[in-house]
Amino acid sequence: MFVNARGNPWGENLSRRLKPCLRAAGLPTSIDLHCLRHTFGSHLIRAGADVKTVQALLGHSSAMVTLDIYAHAFEDRKREAVEFIALPKAPEAESHPAYFRPKAVGT
Repeated sequence: MFVNARGNPWGENLSRRLKPCLRAAGLPTSIDLHCLRHTFGSHLIRAGADVKTVQALLGHSSAMVTLDIYAHAFEDRKREAVEFIALPKAPEAESHPAYFRPKAVGT
């Protein structure tokens, strides 16, 4: 995945090179490549990248694998999903002309 100027893999060298980069970015040096990969995949999905593209970038065998691993239920996304069907707020609901009050069963 990461290669030097000659096209050879960095291998173990990569971990040594990563730590100074993390320090320079003000990030904990305990972050590893797996964490960076997971963050990358999660942010792509959250930003709306199509799953097939993320699958290809991460090298997964299927889009389902990608979704199972990287598609978290972000709190703001849950809120946005519910707002798709936003209903009138309770205090205004009684006077709202489109307010629908279901009848009790049997009435």
